[in-house]
Parts: sequence; structure tokens; C-alpha cells
Amino acid sequence: TLNAFANKIFSQFIDWYSPAKKAGMIPLPKILLIKVMEKLTTEEIVQVSEYMVKNEIKDIILILKKENTVDAFLGVIESWAKTSGFPFVHEKSAENSHKYVISHEMGKNWSLYFGIIFTRMFEELGLSHVNFEITDKSLVFSFSVTS
Repeated sequence: TLNAFANKIFSQFIDWYSPAKKAGMIPLPKILLIKVMEKLTTEEIVQVSEYMVKNEIKDIILILKKENTVDAFLGVIESWAKTSGFPFVHEKSAENSHKYVISHEMGKNWSLYFGIIFTRMFEELGLSHVNFEITDKSLVFSFSVTS
């Protein structure tokens, strides 16, 4: 319905577009990002990922979600995936196990970059047992949250 469509637009604006600008995010063509990342070595990708975690990601999460928690980080990941048009699946079991599959189709270097950032952020947020699988087109990660 028109009402549901309007609610979706307002929700995306509030969740991503408005605060993303404050967080220093800008839209760029996907192919540009793919081509730039293809030029980096594995070592350079690790260095950029580590820099982002140490100096940028926490502030981005705070600006977007007002707190640095696992739930806030997952919310940022989901908002980013939706806004970027990346199909993703989040499966949650009754035992509080989570599995995400994000299909970005940007190449293995991007999967490595995302995997390192997600791993380091989860570790900093106290979630050290996260399983990752990367391919040329997607990133899969799963974990369990204990009470």
C-alpha cells in the first residue's frame, strides 16, 4: 500500500540516509569500489580493515545507532546491506544462534575486507566465536549469543 511504502521510505531515511551523512558516508559507483579494491594486496586490505576498526567503525556505529553493542552493529550491517541493495538473509534460532548471508557480488577482496572488519568488531564487542566463510560474491557469518 501507499502507507507501507511511505513508512519504508521514512524508516530508511531515519535509519540510514540522514545519519550516514553525519558519519562521513558517501555514495559511489559500485564498479569504482570493485576496481579500487582489486588493486590492493591482501596485506593492504588487512591494513585498511584494521585502520577502519581502530579509527572509524565505532564512531560510525555510534552516529547511526547511538550505542556500541552487538545489536547496534548488526543493525548497522542490516541497514547498510538494505541501502546498498545487497540481498541478505538473517536466520535466528530459538537457541539465540544467528546466521547471516550477505550477497555483495563485489569480489573476494571485498569479502576479505568485510570479514576482517566484522571479526574485529565482534571481538571488541565481546563476541569471539564468530564463524566466517567468504567467497567472491558473498560473506557468511554465524554466532551464538549466550545470556
